[in-house]
Amino acid sequence: MKKKFLTIATSAQANLFIKKSNFISYVKKTSTEADTQAFIEELKAVHPKAKHYCFAAIIGPTDQIQRASDNGEPSGTAGVPILNVLKKNQLHNVTAVVIRYFGGIKLGTGGLIRAYSNATSAAIEQAGIVYRIKATVVTVEIAYHQFDLLKNYFDQRKIELFNLTYLEKITLSFSVPSVKLQQTITEIKNLLNGQLLVKATTLKYIEVPYLPAKQKNDDNYFS
Repeated sequence: MKKKFLTIATSAQANLFIKKSNFISYVKKTSTEADTQAFIEELKAVHPKAKHYCFAAIIGPTDQIQRASDNGEPSGTAGVPILNVLKKNQLHNVTAVVIRYFGGIKLGTGGLIRAYSNATSAAIEQAGIVYRIKATVVTVEIAYHQFDLLKNYFDQRKIELFNLTYLEKITLSFSVPSVKLQQTITEIKNLLNGQLLVKATTLKYIEVPYLPAKQKNDDNYFS
């Protein structure tokens, strides 16, 4: 079974106010430790008066780099809880930073763990989760009278056409999950009575929204 490669859809932030302390959480895609450090330094410049800059990062195709820092909070109350939230969501190549403006009231060990965990979860919720799948870009050539029929087929399946060229015949491209390639080609050929010329295919990775209830057992899509 292939391992799901999940990551965040976009950078995001969230704010939590707990007993007068402000926890501002940020998440961002990062593919190297240098990316993580640059992200932290960027946020320090934005929040120069904050008390703590706690973070966690999971980086690499096999999560070989995992970093966490409490940045002055009691040991194990910030960095590890942030990291655990990233792991729980099965995220890859992501850095989460939670900045705390101390409000003067101590939260205790349990309170800090909950605060940093909840702040991280809130930022991830704002960002959204996507999973990376292997897709195939297909370029085909068709006759003009076939176009409306083929376009209706793609519209029904919400497959976008691109690189359309109108010469003696119409050339166009589309992409589908690689596991659906043969099925899609067969359906198109049947639709067009076999009158379809496949000119080229190339592989790429795409990111699509992750819907756990629907896709948790659909591991064939994961790469």
